[in-house]
Amino acid sequence: MNPYDLITLLTVLRTQKTLKPFWGRWFPTAIEFETQEIAFDKVNVDYRRLAPFVAPNVQGRIQRRTGTSIVSYRPAYVKPKDAVRPNEFFRRTPGEALITGTLTKEQRLNAKIAELLGEHRIKIDNRIEWMRAKALIDGMVTVEGRDYPKVTIDFNRDPSLTVTLTGTAKWDEPSGTSTADPIGDLQSLRRAINDLTGDVARDYVFGPNAWELFYATIDPKELQNNEIRGSEGTISRFLDGLEGVEYAGDIRGVSGAGLMRCWVYSQKVYEDDSSSTLTDILDTNKVVLIGEGVQGVDCYGAIEDLDSLVATKYFPKIYDEEDPSVRYLLTQSAPLPVPKQINSTASIQVA
Repeated sequence: MNPYDLITLLTVLRTQKTLKPFWGRWFPTAIEFETQEIAFDKVNVDYRRLAPFVAPNVQGRIQRRTGTSIVSYRPAYVKPKDAVRPNEFFRRTPGEALITGTLTKEQRLNAKIAELLGEHRIKIDNRIEWMRAKALIDGMVTVEGRDYPKVTIDFNRDPSLTVTLTGTAKWDEPSGTSTADPIGDLQSLRRAINDLTGDVARDYVFGPNAWELFYATIDPKELQNNEIRGSEGTISRFLDGLEGVEYAGDIRGVSGAGLMRCWVYSQKVYEDDSSSTLTDILDTNKVVLIGEGVQGVDCYGAIEDLDSLVATKYFPKIYDEEDPSVRYLLTQSAPLPVPKQINSTASIQVA
């Protein structure tokens, strides 16, 4: 039996531990396509229309239906690849007994393959998480690589839902000249989302500086009067400041109305293997509003490979070259996270 068949490799992949994604909470489902293209349709259903009045002896009126547009996109591949050479397995590896070692060369080889598969999955998952974030933050995803021309997949978010504050309206303007109204700004975007979709934005994701500016302009006593309750409702500026995401608390109006779940997001990533500079996924001065109606779907195109006979999120394979002897480990994926209702999201650049 081939110890590196597809089923075995997929089993190794799925037993690796990775960081729990944050933006993935708004992409609860996945579709693996049998075709190279990912096709997604957008159907706008407006349930606020009223049934027309007619006389009882008049025929019913045929209703005008909203249109459906189908978009097809062949996603770029992400395909981390590693070379495994024979000389890597003659020496003792960390954790083995000193001098003699306790593993055979074959065991060391298998351990190395498992390690590399785990790294491949982490890199692919990081890229998918980055794409989810960009879709929700910007309403679009721009794909570009050294071997891939720049392509922007625009999900057509309504322009009113992408806001950049200017002049004295910015949250960081000096108090003497400032007309900043953080709560009012967020409320306006919340209303715009509701007008366009009927959805309500409950989650507010702040860049670190945007959170500091938001908190500094709010009177905690007034917030206390609006029933900020319990441990979850304690708004604090003294967050850990650790890289990643922190739940700052929730703000509730009277009787729980107007719920805002506040998150502070500071995750950074390397753009690729050749980059030594960390970049922010979310601008430190930006706030993203997200409603539950976004209904994101992680889509995966079929892999164009002679050995790929099934639709799958990851397609790992191993193949050898004889001269010089080297074993290649390759994992391929063709992802595109798609927010079905992009107008359930909004963003505002506050400073």
